[in-house]
Amino acid sequence: MTPRPRRGNVFVWSGDTVFSALVKAFTRSRWSHAGWFLSEDTVLEASPDGGVRVVDASKFLLRPDRLAILAVPLPGDVVERALARAQGFEGRGYDYLLALWLAWSVVLGRRCCGEVREWRRAFVCSELVAQPLFEVAGFRFVPNSADVDSTTPGDIFGRLSHG
Repeated sequence: MTPRPRRGNVFVWSGDTVFSALVKAFTRSRWSHAGWFLSEDTVLEASPDGGVRVVDASKFLLRPDRLAILAVPLPGDVVERALARAQGFEGRGYDYLLALWLAWSVVLGRRCCGEVREWRRAFVCSELVAQPLFEVAGFRFVPNSADVDSTTPGDIFGRLSHG
């Protein structure tokens, strides 16, 4: 049974689109998408077909076999600050270049490109989760990576499902 979502929960999703299949193949993971629950009914996501936006959660909740709802292991006020930071990116575009770079780096077995760069004007889904948590709390999904941009939905699941 899928847990009831709460504000500040993170989700990962196993999509069934061509884009999702490519993400899963390149990242060698079951998971192709990630985002934040703003409430039981709404999520914040970065999507190729709309950029950073708030959408109805029913798309995800109606397919619990494709969904994992995960709590962030940080104090509630810290999670709330990270979530507020993520919400501040609403309206920004989707980062197709980062998506391609991430796919290529996973294929090559290289997970980072050096220092954490200035945060751009566009995002991929996992970056929308990882960047605010790193900025607010220094939290990393890939502990040995210098670059939170290299976080994948599979990394998010791996870190939050296993503590």
